[in-house]
Amino acid sequence: MVRRVEEHGHLSLESSVDPDTRTARVSLGGELDLNGVDSLTAELNRLAAQGVDTVLVDASGVTFLDSSGLSALLAGRENLKASGGQLKVVATSTAVARVLDMTGTRSILEG
Repeated sequence: MVRRVEEHGHLSLESSVDPDTRTARVSLGGELDLNGVDSLTAELNRLAAQGVDTVLVDASGVTFLDSSGLSALLAGRENLKASGGQLKVVATSTAVARVLDMTGTRSILEG
C-alpha cells in the first residue's frame, strides 16, 4: 500500500509498506527543514506504531537538509531502534550527503 502525504512547506513524502517483510520505504523530495519535519516525524512514528521492522528512507529527492531535518531522521532511527526496528537512509542527494558527511552521521544513518 502506498501512502502519499501532502506537501508541507516544500517537502513531499510518500511511503509504502510491504506487509510480507514488514519493511517500509519512505521517499522524500524537496526541502527537509523546520517546515517539513512534523510530517516526517508523524509518518515515522506511525510506521513504528504499526510494528514495521525496517524503514528505508530514500532522500535522493531532497534538495535541502537542515539541522531540524537531520534531527528528525536521527530521532526516527532511535524510536524505531527502541521498538526493535531500524531506519536506514538508502539513497541521498548531494545536499543530504554533504550534511551527513559534515556532521559525521552518515555511518549512523546509512549503516
